Amino acid sequence: MMGKPGLAAIVVVLSCAAACEDVPECTGPVTLAIETSQITGDVDPVAAGVQADVEVQTSLREGETVELEVFGPDARLVDTYEAAADSAGLVVFDAISVTTPTATLRARASGLCGLAMDQVVVAVTAAE
Repeated sequence: MMGKPGLAAIVVVLSCAAACEDVPECTGPVTLAIETSQITGDVDPVAAGVQADVEVQTSLREGETVELEVFGPDARLVDTYEAAADSAGLVVFDAISVTTPTATLRARASGLCGLAMDQVVVAVTAAE
């Protein structure tokens, strides 16, 4: 014999209904594109080496983060950076260190709506 749903079951359903309203809907897969294609200037001439600002456009929600890895011409990992998306999905990495004459930039994002990655090799023509 099946009984009537208990009060606990009703509370669980109502709790989920209230909490689930706060979960944003995904409008599509996460997208990510490194917008820097060449580095011609040093944004911090006082620091050793070449520093550049790198912009990454994403479909991430505000506050979700992107990890940026910088590799030298020899494929050696130079450094890793992390920055958060603004309300338009733009992520700006300020004054990151890059190698000459080229650097490989690899960006990875993991957001509520999925994962994305982009990688570019950029020419670095700024003087050290």
